[in-house]
Amino acid sequence: NCLPSVSFRLQLLLHLAPAPADYEEDTVDIFGFPWVTETALVESTKLLFGLFRQKLLKLETLVQSSSHDFGQASSLRYEAEDLRKQCVLFLQYVKVFLYRYLEPTCPLEEGPCQPYEELEAQLPSALLEELFEVTLLIGRLKDLPANIQSALTIQHQGKLFPPFWHLLCLHLDIHWSVVYAHQFVNLTGENLTNNSLFEEHLCNLLSDLTGLAMGKYSKVMCMGPLTSHHYHCTCTKELWILPIHLLEHRSKVLHTQSFWNYMNTLLRSLISGQPVAEEYGVLPTHCKDPLGFTWWLVTHLAELGQYSRNGAFQNEKQLEDNWSFVGELLLIDLCVLQRTLQEDQIRMHVHCCLNLSVLWKPKNSTVTTKPVPWLGVSGLCSVSRTPLALLDQARIYCSPSPLLSPSHTQLYRSANSFHIFLRVLALYLAQENAGGFHQRRMQELSEAGLMNFLCWAFSQTAREFYLKTTEPSRRLALWGPLGSYLGGVAEVFETSVCLGLSEEKLLNEEFGLLLPACRQSELSSALGFLQIVLRELRVGKGRHLAVAAALWANLFPFLRSLRLSNTPPAQLADAAAGQMHTQRERGREWEEWGRRINVHCTQQFHTQPVCLSQGACLRKQLRDVISKYLDHFLPATPSVGATANHPALLAHLLNGQTTGSVSYLFCVCLHSENFLHFKGNAPPPRLVTVLAFLLELLRRNNAVTPPCSPCPFPSLLRCLKLVNERTSTEALQLVVERCSAAAGDAPCDQTVTVLR
Repeated sequence: NCLPSVSFRLQLLLHLAPAPADYEEDTVDIFGFPWVTETALVESTKLLFGLFRQKLLKLETLVQSSSHDFGQASSLRYEAEDLRKQCVLFLQYVKVFLYRYLEPTCPLEEGPCQPYEELEAQLPSALLEELFEVTLLIGRLKDLPANIQSALTIQHQGKLFPPFWHLLCLHLDIHWSVVYAHQFVNLTGENLTNNSLFEEHLCNLLSDLTGLAMGKYSKVMCMGPLTSHHYHCTCTKELWILPIHLLEHRSKVLHTQSFWNYMNTLLRSLISGQPVAEEYGVLPTHCKDPLGFTWWLVTHLAELGQYSRNGAFQNEKQLEDNWSFVGELLLIDLCVLQRTLQEDQIRMHVHCCLNLSVLWKPKNSTVTTKPVPWLGVSGLCSVSRTPLALLDQARIYCSPSPLLSPSHTQLYRSANSFHIFLRVLALYLAQENAGGFHQRRMQELSEAGLMNFLCWAFSQTAREFYLKTTEPSRRLALWGPLGSYLGGVAEVFETSVCLGLSEEKLLNEEFGLLLPACRQSELSSALGFLQIVLRELRVGKGRHLAVAAALWANLFPFLRSLRLSNTPPAQLADAAAGQMHTQRERGREWEEWGRRINVHCTQQFHTQPVCLSQGACLRKQLRDVISKYLDHFLPATPSVGATANHPALLAHLLNGQTTGSVSYLFCVCLHSENFLHFKGNAPPPRLVTVLAFLLELLRRNNAVTPPCSPCPFPSLLRCLKLVNERTSTEALQLVVERCSAAAGDAPCDQTVTVLR
């Protein structure tokens, strides 16, 4: 039995005839001669191909002549165009004849055969033989002379093209016709050409087209890779589209490899530097960035998948997605990111990923699990300096611009990698099945939803910042987004009317990793952030206890550890005092805090073994710490309750064994310019409050401690002289009484010295 008709098989495979409106007449004019349309290729195979090779050689001769005969340039261009048209007309006729008139071979009845039937039976093998001779004549695309390949890059003015341009385009037509003919003859049921010949011609063509694209890629990086196509002209564009559709239909009907399978095999070899499969030949080696080129080429080929086999833009996916291979590219990016990838390369890769996500249906398992650790949050600090502005941007990203719009194509220049990554993330979250998020919900994203994303991003970066294996340069780069996170969280607390969105989650456990890894300048910023949060809590914005609990659990264990530091930061007392103020509700913990700071600083002041060059600096730092600690709880106006319940005084009562040393250090601090220091005759601010505190301290310190008592004596005398204040008189009286009691019956030398 005969196989199904050729027409049926090709309609099933290619859906459409090569040229349904052409060659409808009884005769056709080819190479200047009339031929019977239905029989010419069978009866005159060798003659027609002989004329074809003759025209091809004449065109090659014109190319050589045009390189040195400039006087005939115009006429040579006309002649070259005419020769190419004749050759293209013949190739088209061959494809139409195969589609319309070639029937599969059937068992012949016994008896003599008609001459035409014998010729028709021999046509498949004769045709393949002739096409093979033509390919030997022209060679592969990659072997074309440089002056002919340069035709792809020259911008021609007007409608007349030079002869070498016509020759190059004819070579492209010939290579596609060979692939088409092999494919067609296989479908007729003839076993005259095995599948390996089709594979060889196809793979050679794909390899050569990839090589041509490499030459284009090397020139487009500086202009923005995705704004320039991988093809040089409409001829190469069409030569990409035709194999795409041919291989996709073969894959669906004959269950053979898809277009992407062929390209993935080729590109894997390019990236790895390993030899490619034999049928592809030798790949070009002039690509300096094979990974970037692969991203770029896959993206542009996916865009070509929107075109029909006739070259019409359909604005819908004609080509299946290639997410599995994109996942491989992302894994490779993860491996080389720390070593070689620069920001401009990452930006281009993510831009390609965004284009693919728009073209294909996003696949969560491929992209969302890989780009996030790949990118980290290296660009978060440049996205927006405020969380509310970041929220507005996230809403905008949910409605991406069209692929061909200027705002989208210029992202490579106008945005950083994290900007573009946010657009990718928005596409995935906008899906109905993406964890319950879709476009409407993303557009209605609340501050709480944004907060969850920020917390997650902060956690990842803080963990990397904490690792001892992180290089200093990397840690310095990570501080940018971390500092922006602290600034954004501080703004949340400052601008929120009421803390009702679980803001305590922003103060998560990763602070326990961040703070110990901070250097002095970074720690200063972190403690400044803490003071802002504490200040806003004192205002009273709701959820007071929840936020205070988060502070106590995640930030203050590190502050406790600073007690053992030889050089505690100046903000330590501010932060500790602010925390005590917010913790007056979990019992005497705040009092214990005050006692620990007082005792530790006093011991440091008296017993810490430091060399002479460091001693003065250390003493000054300790005085500054305690001075700020005291200053936090001194009210602007005198208040008996505020003075009596000052944490320092309560801690003083709990620490009776070291009363003298504690009092001595407090007196030193009170003697600083923040409290009792006059500027000329002008009294310091809050003088009455300071005197009340000092008086209360002296009243509670009943022990006879000569080193402590005379310390505020000079300042009290000046207060008595310049300010008519009863508190200074009472305090001065207590100092004199303590000094007299300590001296016994003898004169008090310290008092006498001060008075002199």
